[in-house]
Amino acid sequence: MHLAALVSGARDLLAELAPFQLAFGPPEVTAETIRLPVTVSGELLRVRADLTDALTEVWIRERIPDFGEPLRPYLALAHTTHPSPVREIRTALAEDGFTDFALDDTVSSVSMVELRCEDGRYDWSDISTAQLLCEPDPVVEQSLFDDPLFGPVRHPIGSARRS
Repeated sequence: MHLAALVSGARDLLAELAPFQLAFGPPEVTAETIRLPVTVSGELLRVRADLTDALTEVWIRERIPDFGEPLRPYLALAHTTHPSPVREIRTALAEDGFTDFALDDTVSSVSMVELRCEDGRYDWSDISTAQLLCEPDPVVEQSLFDDPLFGPVRHPIGSARRS
C-alpha cells in the first residue's frame, strides 16, 4: 500500500516537470571509485524536493534516508576491487586524455529502483518509471502578428509595429 501511494504521488509531481540537461565531469578518483560528479542544477533539486514531498505523504521524515543532507550525485565509472594507488589511476587518466572529460545528457524520466547488496555486489531492479512530460516554456513570446493556427506571420509592409 505504501509503495503504490509513493509511486502515484511521485508520478503526479514529476509529470509537472519538463526534461532537463545534466552535466557530468570531470572525473574524480577516490580510494573506492572513479566517478563523474553531476552538476547540481535547479531542476535536479526540484526532482529531489518533489520525491521528498511524495515520500513525506507516505512516511515520516525520520524514515527518509539522507533527508536534509546536501545532494552530491555522481556517475560511477569504476569501483576498486583491491587497493590501488590513487596517483597511478590519476596518471593513467591523464595519459589517456581523460583529465578534463565531461558530458551532458537529458533527463526525461525518473526511475524508482529496488537496490540490493549481496556478497558485496550491488544490484537493482526497476519498480516504476515516471516520464517528465511537461513541455518547457517557450523561449519567445507570441507577437501581435503571430497566428495561433499558422504560427508567425510576416509583418505587413509599411505598417508600424505596435508594442
